[in-house]
Amino acid sequence: MRLTRRALTEARSCSSDPLCAERLPRKPEDFLQGAACHVCLFVSETTCERGNRFLDRRFVVPIGDPALALCRDLP
Repeated sequence: MRLTRRALTEARSCSSDPLCAERLPRKPEDFLQGAACHVCLFVSETTCERGNRFLDRRFVVPIGDPALALCRDLP
């Protein structure tokens, strides 16, 4: 549980913030990623089954609108 809590706490920030955190998916060129980048979430394209598509930290931890986050109550 400590490892999970630590990972979630660290997911709240990225060294590319605020650019990464404020990034919104836009059509047509890059609508498959939100607040995610090579610094914080992306892994090797051959490792990721989904090719790093549909990643967004906002849906896991509170960034911007806390109502979107699955884990809102982080210390």
